[in-house]
Amino acid sequence: MDMEDREICGGSINRRITPITTVLSHLYDEEETDFAPPKVKQYKESVGRPYYFTQDEVDKLCSITNISLSELIRFAACTGGRMTELLTIQAKDVDLEKNCLYFGGRPGFNTKNGDWRVLPIAEPIQQIVKIVSLVHILTVTSSVMNGAMVSQFYGISRKLLET
Repeated sequence: MDMEDREICGGSINRRITPITTVLSHLYDEEETDFAPPKVKQYKESVGRPYYFTQDEVDKLCSITNISLSELIRFAACTGGRMTELLTIQAKDVDLEKNCLYFGGRPGFNTKNGDWRVLPIAEPIQQIVKIVSLVHILTVTSSVMNGAMVSQFYGISRKLLET
């Protein structure tokens, strides 16, 4: 009985077949085998089912991780940003005066695909954004500040903003 007969969805079939065909193609390209990999049919995949975390789920995830990861989780939950967007955000992408974040560029800047979006900085992540912005400003303007000093400043500024 094959996978189609067992009513396994196309995406699941593709996930099982793709690694095998990738390895076979790589071996053939590197001339490790004379066997040409077969052309394998890719199945149509559904768009998927969106899942949104509840506030309680986000809070629980944040409570069982370290502070850096919990801030990233909260930041992702509040912005809906993709992982690469979240990990590559820069000081120029933050406008504290207008209380907004820019993903993928901003007005007046050319981006690779011209597709940017602006989001308000939600209350749960305002402190995270302010701290990261302060740390960035200090590291850019001070050539003598090392990683340990940045880390210390991060902790101190976090406590100050909480009061």
